[in-house]
Amino acid sequence: MPTTTSLRSARSLFLFTLLVAMLLLTVGVGSTMTSSSATASAEKHAELSLIIQAADFQTAIDAARAAGGEITPELPIIQAVAATVNTEGQRLLEARGDLQLHVNHQLEMANTPGSGLSGGASDEDSAAPADAAPGDEASDSTDASARYNIRRTPLNHHITAIEADELHDDWILGRGVTVAVVDSGLTPFDGMVYGANGRNRLLAQYDALEDAWYHGYYASWVDTDGYGHGTHVASLAVSSAFDNKGTYQGAAPNAGLVAVKIFDEQGLGSYADAIRGLSWVLACAEYYGIRVVNLSFSAPVRSHYWQDPLNQAVMELWNAGVMVVTSAGNQGPEPLSIGVPGNVPYVVTVGASTDIGRAKRTILDEVIPDYSSAGPTTEGHIKPDMVAPGGHIYGFLDRNTTLASLYNSDRKRRDYQKLSGTSQASAVTAGAAALLISDKPWLSADDVKCRLLATARGALNEDGTPAYSVFTQGAGLIDVEAALDSHRSGCANVGLDIRSDVLDIAHFGGPANLANDGTYFLEGFDPINGLLWDGTFVESTAYQWSTGQIWADAYQWSTGQIWADTYQWSTGQIWADSVINFDWPSAVSQNDQTGLPSGLSSPAGANAWMPHR
Repeated sequence: MPTTTSLRSARSLFLFTLLVAMLLLTVGVGSTMTSSSATASAEKHAELSLIIQAADFQTAIDAARAAGGEITPELPIIQAVAATVNTEGQRLLEARGDLQLHVNHQLEMANTPGSGLSGGASDEDSAAPADAAPGDEASDSTDASARYNIRRTPLNHHITAIEADELHDDWILGRGVTVAVVDSGLTPFDGMVYGANGRNRLLAQYDALEDAWYHGYYASWVDTDGYGHGTHVASLAVSSAFDNKGTYQGAAPNAGLVAVKIFDEQGLGSYADAIRGLSWVLACAEYYGIRVVNLSFSAPVRSHYWQDPLNQAVMELWNAGVMVVTSAGNQGPEPLSIGVPGNVPYVVTVGASTDIGRAKRTILDEVIPDYSSAGPTTEGHIKPDMVAPGGHIYGFLDRNTTLASLYNSDRKRRDYQKLSGTSQASAVTAGAAALLISDKPWLSADDVKCRLLATARGALNEDGTPAYSVFTQGAGLIDVEAALDSHRSGCANVGLDIRSDVLDIAHFGGPANLANDGTYFLEGFDPINGLLWDGTFVESTAYQWSTGQIWADAYQWSTGQIWADTYQWSTGQIWADSVINFDWPSAVSQNDQTGLPSGLSSPAGANAWMPHR
């Protein structure tokens, strides 16, 4: 039988144990509450970068401030601002009901180094050196390479493929027209700073990442291109460097140049950076005489073309009379692979052609690589509009850039690198457009697009049938000499109304459709001669590039009609006039795990460099 003392001891032990348990429980609950509170606090203060768009610019600014947002760049071209807001601020913005919210996704340049067949060294080195480069009225008899230090380039086959050398021989070099290259900046080597006449033609550099504007004489120019992509494509558009045969590297070697930086030294940027750069271009277009803008990047499509904020900025430029040339993307050969902003029906969207690897490259060597993105667009527009040389192209690429450090193959004469992609094709076409405007400055952007379409050379088989679908080659390979001689007008963007589009009054669908059997076709056209397509890519090599007139009046494909409330795309599937109800081909969640409404822009990536095929 236990004693009184032992009972007291047992009771004391029980009470002590109970007290300890209660303390531990209290601490546990407290820890859980603290953890929950911390999580809730973290969620409340989680920040998201948004593009806030309103009916007017000031309303967008006021809305961002009212939500406690930190305004990053202002984007007046689309009546918007970019701002960083927390979750609570995001809810306030969503609750207003008078705003369009877009996630400010990051842009990224994905690069795939390539190797492959190229022009043989013996072919280039044996070419007779030219005594002087061709010039224009302001040139003198002094050798250009002696007047300013320009290293001779590898052979510039891309220039002869589009017949631009024929215009150069007539001293049509782009004088009086400025090309804006919106990309990763510029390394100001002599071929970019000085035009074919030896005069300074680099008019300005703008860094959209830092909001820095460089304007002045040569001493003020800075190297803004730590990545290298921008300089490479700019050299194909306007460089005055030339090869041993006297052929210029740039399609418009005497055009003015403005370089706009929207990507950093790692090839990274954002939608807001790109739109900020385009806002600057629009504001300065008249001052610098900017008539052509090159955009060698693309983003996946996640909304109708008119709802994407980057596309809206691009359309504002076209509406202001500035011609926009953009790459189709390197996501081919699947249909519906055209990216943003190439899916804008108004702009010139360019696919790539490449050579088959012979040392002496001619137009007969040009084929369309399978990486070149294919149409139609999700609204039924025909894209790409045309193709241009984009494979195996040597451009200027400084050895100290990030892009150059990724690989060391296919480099010649220290600073010239061979790369492939629709980025290069877009730049070549932008330079070609500058040549046409230089010779006939009264031409509108629609006029220039029309003449490029009407004179492009379709790829035809020996029996006269198209070697590729219209959704792969568009009107065909550009011929800038034929375009210069053309008098066509009114054949581009027929049925479209850019002003109604930018004012959100009316939007437009194209003539492409999808049949029950899975083939794509053009409404109103006889479904033969390449106008009917099953979506497969056929590798073609035995064909010729026709004259522009043979290829079924390709320019007539640039048409459109008002976008109705519903749009028949294929049997059994009606597109409602809302991206919420549209089953995007990529099957990516429309809210992109952000909690924001559907229809927001998706991450954008500059065109991937493609392996040389």
